[in-house]
Amino acid sequence: MSHATSSTAGSGVVFGQTEAVSYTTFRLREGWFGIATDLVKEVTAVPSLTPIPHAPSPVRGYVNLRGHIVLVVDLNCLLHRSPAELDADSRLIVFKPPLGDALAVLVQRIGDMVELSADQIESHRGSSDNDGQNAGLLPHEELIHGVGKLDGHLLLILDAGRLPLCLEQIIARRCREPFLHRNPSKENSL
Repeated sequence: MSHATSSTAGSGVVFGQTEAVSYTTFRLREGWFGIATDLVKEVTAVPSLTPIPHAPSPVRGYVNLRGHIVLVVDLNCLLHRSPAELDADSRLIVFKPPLGDALAVLVQRIGDMVELSADQIESHRGSSDNDGQNAGLLPHEELIHGVGKLDGHLLLILDAGRLPLCLEQIIARRCREPFLHRNPSKENSL
């Protein structure tokens, strides 16, 4: 099976072509999501998480997968939802190195691999996509690349290539927060 090449790094979606692309599907709360399968290294059960002090809420911690330390991101938090509850169905989707070394996302339940052609996918970003950047989109909104039409439900397609940038923006915003929310009364008493 051949994959369509993407004009957006790591998205796996090329609008205007009919070649089918494989997506690994997963559940987050009430919605079904998909990530281009060619970016996925493995799907695994969630081992013990080591939290990272002072990390933003989407960063759940690190895990050790066969001697490799992997950063775990909670997609629920990244998409401005409450954190995922870990249970027997929870899984990690671990990405291949081109996306970023040692990065995985926490999902509530893994689904099937599906193939969609471009005519089954509608763009989520609209026609003003300036080299992948849309003015006014929040970081988490930039992650949704398109909406796929499957039998009986919709599949929100994530642009996994934007995960590292989205995390950088969240961390940068978190680093600025102490300066934005200073207590003037404490500063005056110094």
